[in-house]
Amino acid sequence: MEYMSERACTLTGVTREESYREPLSFMRNSLTTDREAFGAAAAKAIEGCEDFTWEGDAVVRGASRLLRIEMTPDPGCGDEVVYNGTIIDLTESRLSRSRRDKLASAVALMDRALLELREATAGSVPPDRQDLKWATLSAREGQVADLLLKGLSNKELASRLDLSESTVKKHVNSLFQKLGVSSRAELFLFDRRRA
Repeated sequence: MEYMSERACTLTGVTREESYREPLSFMRNSLTTDREAFGAAAAKAIEGCEDFTWEGDAVVRGASRLLRIEMTPDPGCGDEVVYNGTIIDLTESRLSRSRRDKLASAVALMDRALLELREATAGSVPPDRQDLKWATLSAREGQVADLLLKGLSNKELASRLDLSESTVKKHVNSLFQKLGVSSRAELFLFDRRRA
């Protein structure tokens, strides 16, 4: 390898001097997730004097990076095959996609919550604080709360709603948290103040 840019050295964790001494050192130092597949594909490309493209995860200086390597053989080098190419760091674009996906999920969740709140308060008088808390419950949590107020046990709730007991417990814990109560007795008092 005759020349390796500073950016390529940074991406691969290899100095120019190392790349001169051992041309494939950047591959050995960086690629970790599918080393065997990468090595086989690189060997095949070199043997057939073909273009080589690889994209995958690599660990460079202890940090996980998503790299794309594109190399083309230089036909004017006589018996020795010399590849020219680029190493592209795609890590930031992967992180940006991940952040966009998380943001889209959060927005969708907020939209659903707002829709449920609007449906719960449609056509009613302006709600007080208890009603606002009650309106934050999902439809299923509202069903569970209504049945709890009728005195049903978790086992009876599970049977009535065709759910597992563990799912019922999750709904109970969630609605307790949303309403700011910690027991069935507090739920009963909460409901009485709301009425």
